[in-house]
This record gives sequence, structure tokens and C-alpha cells, in this order.
Amino acid sequence: MVFTKYRAKPKEGVFSRARALFNITEGFIVLIILGTFLLLMPSSRTGEMSLIDALFVSVSASTVTGLSPIDLSSTLSHSGFVVILVLIQLGGLGIIFYFTLFQSVLSRKGEESYIGYDKDHLEDWYRHPKYMLFTVLFCLAIELLAASLLYLYWDYDFFTSFFHAASALNNAGMTMFPNSMAGFRSNFVVMLVVPLLVVIGSLGFFVVHNTVSAALRKTKISPYSRFVYIVTGSLIVLGILCFLLDPAMNTGKPMERLANSWFLSANLRTAGFSTFDNSRISSFSILMSMIMMILGGFPTGVAGGILVTNVVIVLLFIRSKMQGKGEVTLFGRPLPERTVDAAVLILLTYMLTALAAIVLVSAFEFNKDFTLIQIAYEVISALSTVGSSLGITSRLTLLSKVVLIMTMFIGRIGAYSFLLKFLGNKNGDSGENGD
Repeated sequence: MVFTKYRAKPKEGVFSRARALFNITEGFIVLIILGTFLLLMPSSRTGEMSLIDALFVSVSASTVTGLSPIDLSSTLSHSGFVVILVLIQLGGLGIIFYFTLFQSVLSRKGEESYIGYDKDHLEDWYRHPKYMLFTVLFCLAIELLAASLLYLYWDYDFFTSFFHAASALNNAGMTMFPNSMAGFRSNFVVMLVVPLLVVIGSLGFFVVHNTVSAALRKTKISPYSRFVYIVTGSLIVLGILCFLLDPAMNTGKPMERLANSWFLSANLRTAGFSTFDNSRISSFSILMSMIMMILGGFPTGVAGGILVTNVVIVLLFIRSKMQGKGEVTLFGRPLPERTVDAAVLILLTYMLTALAAIVLVSAFEFNKDFTLIQIAYEVISALSTVGSSLGITSRLTLLSKVVLIMTMFIGRIGAYSFLLKFLGNKNGDSGENGD
């Protein structure tokens, strides 16, 4: 059943949660510093780039966000885009691989684990390295296949095709073009392939593996996978309807409008690709986009945000309290208490971080003509590691850029921080078990 709890063998040792979190944080810091240094190399640039802009781009790529204060197409050389590609791959798939490895070690050491998946499939997923290898090889295969399709249907080399395939699958949303994907509004292959990669990356690789196994008739689609597909499909359809009704989308032929609405709906929840200026859409569409960004994707995927599963748990928690029940249930089965606690803490931390960042950016940009909605959109996009913008990123002051750099970093490691904390302590104590 979805959101279940399993208990491994009696504890024989402790995998340090503090060390796991430190390793993730340390790894990101090293990756970001190295990326900044490489981007500042003369061979990586065709134009001028300040230290703060290089750091911003390095953080954005490493956290698979996609925001940029500069036009990458006119600033970076081929070598520079190779650096960006490596940062995206390591920051996207790399952290998923590390977190899965952590869970594998955790379960082998007998720790109790709380995760929102089907128990029977979960144990196989985390305990066997072959599933981690499957994730890496499957993603590379999907990227190569998608790159080949793009290469056949646009006038760019294979590296450009692979770069955008990897950027899409990792939900990074970074492009080698000056206006994102605006030049491909009438290219239906691009309009199909890129959003599809974004959706696959946001589903979570447990779901992808379960789906492939079911297709090969090795197992059945788990309840969790069905839940993910239903929610994802519902959100995409809702987004499509929202954008189709937006006056800004009333240009072009009906099929082109539908394709672009699909493109935006699939991207705005987890990636920053766009086919036109987002500042042109209505206030309602902007609000819906912000809600989509906050929701994000699903666990074991590369998408950011609060994560849909956490939102569902919090809503169930609120319902149970309103009904006066002592426990949170889903499909008639109780959810582990610390699964609920983790979801509530992640939601609260996200809200407080977003509020603090909005206040700081507003203070630093008091003499600009930015509206509150523009600033809030930028902050939520950074915190959810989406990368969509209303066009103010390049106009931000140095201090605001620093705030967004920290926001992107927190947005990428924040959820994992809480998961590591709650997965590693079965008694709920904060001072025991090697903290």
C-alpha cells in the first residue's frame, strides 16, 4: 500500500545521518565551487562574466534550477556548456543515486524506514545495487534516445540535442538558446519530447522502474505508481486548461496553442523551459504556475518543490485533526507518525524559507519597479528549483542574487535533510543514534 512503513532486522549498527547530510551538503559545495572556477576559465567564455554571475549559474546548474542572470547563449563557449552539462547530470541524477545508496545502507544496517512507497517493491528497490544501476543506465538511454529524436527534427548538432535532453530529464530547464524554447513553438516533435522528458524526471525513478518492470511483465504496477500517474495527469490537464483559457495563448493555430499549453503545463511544475515570455500571461495563470511550482514532483525524482506526496500527507493530517481522529490514515491504513511529522516540517520550512527570501529580496530591490508578485514568483521558482522567471533575474542586485543562490541551495538539499533526519532515528530521539 502507499505510504507504508517497514521494519528491517534488529539494529546492528548506525549509519550516521549527520554524516550523510554533511556529505550531501559538502558534495554540493565542492561541485558548485569547481563549477564556478571552470566557468570563469577563458576557455569556457565568449563574453564577460562576473564572479557572482558565475557562482549563480554554477549553483543553478548544480541544483538543476535553471535560473540565470546572464544570457548563456552569448556568454558561454562550447566548453562552458560542457561544464553546465556535467553540473546538471551530477546535481540531478547524482544526488538521487547518493540518496538511494544511503537508503540501501540504512536498510541493511537494520534501521526502520519511512517512505511513501509500496513496501514489497520498496525493499527490492533499495536493497539491490542493480536497481541503482538500472536508474543510471535507463536515464542515459532515455537521454540518448531523446537526443537522437531532437537531432533529427531540428538544425543543431548532436551535443546541443543531448544537452537539452539531459537538461529536460534532470528538470534543469537550461538551454543553449537566447529565448529558451521560443523558437520551437511550431516544432511539434520538440513540443512533445522535451515536456515528456521533464515529466519522466519528475515521476521518480522508483515509478519509472516499476513501470518498465510491469511493461516487461515482471511485476505489477504498484498502488504508489498508480497514485503518481493519476496526480501527475490531473495536474497536467489542469495546467493545460488554465493556459488554453489565458488570453496570452490566443495566438497561432489551435493545435499550436494546445501544444504550447501542454509544454508550459508540463514544465512550470518542475522545469524552467518556456516557449514565450512568461510575464505576458495573466495574473491567474501566474498564480496557478506558482502553485504548481510549490507542489513540485515526487520522491526519488529530480523535481523540487514540497513534493506532492508531502502535500497529500499534510492534507490528510489536517482532515484527521478536523475529524478528531488520533491517527492519519490512507486507504484505511495508518501512516507512520514520523512520516506525517516529516511532511509537516518540510511544508513549514518551505513556507518560512520562501517568506524570508521574499522579504529580503523586496528589501534589497526597494528602488526597483518590481512588483511583489514578480519577486514572489522568482523566489518560489528558485526554492522549488524550477527556473521559470518573469524576467527580473538579470536586473537583480548583488545581494538579491546571493539570496537566490542560498534559496536554490536550500531548495535542493532541504527535503533530503529532513528525510535523512527522520529515516535515521526510529525512536524519534534527537540526541541518540549517532547524531
